[in-house]
Amino acid sequence: VIVYTGCEPSSYTFSQIEDLEAFSRELPEQLQQTVTQGGFTFTLAYQPEDLLMLNEHKYLEELYAANASESRIKSQVSFISEQQKSFAQSLHFKLIITPDEDDDLIYKKLHQDGFGNYSAWLKKLLFGLQEHVHISTQNAQDIPLLNYQMTRSFGTNKSRSFLLHFPMTWNDEMIANGEPMTIEIDEFGLGIGKVSMTFDTPFPAVEFKNNQEHIDESTSL
Repeated sequence: VIVYTGCEPSSYTFSQIEDLEAFSRELPEQLQQTVTQGGFTFTLAYQPEDLLMLNEHKYLEELYAANASESRIKSQVSFISEQQKSFAQSLHFKLIITPDEDDDLIYKKLHQDGFGNYSAWLKKLLFGLQEHVHISTQNAQDIPLLNYQMTRSFGTNKSRSFLLHFPMTWNDEMIANGEPMTIEIDEFGLGIGKVSMTFDTPFPAVEFKNNQEHIDESTSL
């Protein structure tokens, strides 16, 4: 179910896990921006709670389909419920950085200059991006990244994927409050300068209705 307010949907509601999964692979412009700059493509996608919990929703669906024990189902329901509450305290985005050529993201700049340099770059990607990524709005500048995680690909993918976590509020005001919001990635070693992507807010709600009903029923018992 897609609910429209004006020209763009204000919410997306799904009752089938396959539909939510398909939606996650082709997000609308409301939720995803892409910039190509200096030989790299940056894709930044807003991640509401039910997209962050997609794999956990899939696992719960599998438990129901397999007639799993009540204790296993309740454990998974409890886990999803607690994670949703935790995720709801922050703004989350998935950042993917992909070299335009076939080189790995790290070797793209290193030109395979040696393991020492590779280790330094890997450390930078794993632990050193926090000071380079921030949000700016009409009312606030340089809202910092709370923390982030990089998905380890172990050489199987030339791109790198990061899950970014920002505060929901800043100076006692909601960040995604109806005004445009820009996420800025300062130069951190790629030699391409600042990368910026702007989103309109508030973001549309995304809900997986089927499992939410299971969770509401189970947590009310």
